[in-house]
Amino acid sequence: MEEIVSNPSRPPALLIMRGIRKSFPGVQAISSGAFELFTGEIHALVGENGAGKSTLIKILTGVHQADEGEILLDGHAVSFATPLESLHTGISAIHRCAIRASDRARTAFENGSRN
Repeated sequence: MEEIVSNPSRPPALLIMRGIRKSFPGVQAISSGAFELFTGEIHALVGENGAGKSTLIKILTGVHQADEGEILLDGHAVSFATPLESLHTGISAIHRCAIRASDRARTAFENGSRN
């Protein structure tokens, strides 16, 4: 993941993650993770297996803690020790789930609320 450079003509970001580093025994999962989110945007993280997508989101949602880096929410530094802490600020993640061909068609809301 590459470092993001803010565009000065845009309003301030709601969420900024920068300089995020995370390693596990024997694996550097994220070496320089960055992400920005502005009002009205919807994002999907896509990339190859092992690129650090899930780890970045798990850091944002309090499942893992970053080894380095910062998270700014509305301009204030935050870190979350648990998913419940991030949820209390309105941050949650919708994880992908496999849909069987036999499943009926679902709305986006139903997909997001499935277990």
